[in-house]
Amino acid sequence: MKRERRNILFIVLSIFFVVLGSVSASADDGQYADVQGRRVFYRDLGTGGPVVVMVHGWSCDQTFWRLQAPALSARTRVILVDLI
Repeated sequence: MKRERRNILFIVLSIFFVVLGSVSASADDGQYADVQGRRVFYRDLGTGGPVVVMVHGWSCDQTFWRLQAPALSARTRVILVDLI
């Protein structure tokens, strides 16, 4: 019984992560800025102020904010900086 539950949990988690990975934001709608000789990718969403700048943590990219950015950009300007 425990083995069956583990297998079902593994299948459910696998499906969850596949779906979660497919909901990523597109990198095609961003721009690049030259900062001290390096190209930095960013996305500029929404309008108005104040401006919210979202910077991801270690081992992530700007798609980390894929769920929060649309909600915030409906009310204000959001800039997603990609440090990779």
